[in-house]
Amino acid sequence: MKPVTPAVAAEQQKIADTFFELKLIPKKIKVLDALAAGAP
Repeated sequence: MKPVTPAVAAEQQKIADTFFELKLIPKKIKVLDALAAGAP
């Protein structure tokens, strides 16, 4: 595995925001929070 770069996190956030806008997910998420939760 490789560390997630800020650029990758930003792209993932754009996708998450789009999913929320399209009502594919019920609430907004912060990708950085999710990444931090998975960190050892």
